[in-house]
Amino acid sequence: MPVYVTRVVDTMTDAPRPTRAEATDVANLVLDGADGILLGSETFRGKYPVDVVRTVGAICRSAEACFDSDIYYRYLMAAMEADTLTPNMSKTEALASSAVRAAAKLNAALIIVFTVTGRTARLIAKYHPAQPILTVVVPKLASNGLAWEWSGDLVARQCMSYRGVVPILADPRIGNPDGAILRQAFEYALTRGLLRFGDRVVVSQCPRQTACATMAEAGVVKIVDVSEHLFAPASPTIAQAQIGSVDDMHNLVALD
Repeated sequence: MPVYVTRVVDTMTDAPRPTRAEATDVANLVLDGADGILLGSETFRGKYPVDVVRTVGAICRSAEACFDSDIYYRYLMAAMEADTLTPNMSKTEALASSAVRAAAKLNAALIIVFTVTGRTARLIAKYHPAQPILTVVVPKLASNGLAWEWSGDLVARQCMSYRGVVPILADPRIGNPDGAILRQAFEYALTRGLLRFGDRVVVSQCPRQTACATMAEAGVVKIVDVSEHLFAPASPTIAQAQIGSVDDMHNLVALD
């Protein structure tokens, strides 16, 4: 579950600057792994609401620059006994940790996660990787007894509460010809400045292929080199390396 902390700069309700202790507390929250900070009286009845947001944001950005994702990753791996013969982790957990490790080793610019329930995005965000996590929520068709409708906007909003996660809702009208939803995610990341041509991206998916309890999931982590030919309509392939099971880019819509 996401962890949020409130009442961190109460002094700024009446003062334009926090105390040194409050600034240190905000920085320590980031270094300790909190997902966010909830401002209360500092903004809804304080005298300097805009300054509060700017100040807390500046402290958080400075603390993020000092956060050691590698040490935090190794700490979680040790807690789950990943270096033993009987690690305490599920298949989905192993997939999430592999995606984070691959992104760190390859110095990837972005992690893209396909999800329906938000579970895979939550597991990856737990490791607090240095890369932003672009979460593509794939809508699913549901019926309320009177009409059919696409769901998924609620999951996308909930994913915003996880640290480092940037959620978007996939367009169900696109379908899945030649990895169209993945290209849509790349285009969004390029327009938002999360990617540049030549960057490497780790793509994580955990599709549900059957309703069987045994081998119901087949996860895969892919490393994709983002190049201009990726967006050419006639380009059927992408230079990529794969970790885990072998899959084709035509089947890249992932459901967790």
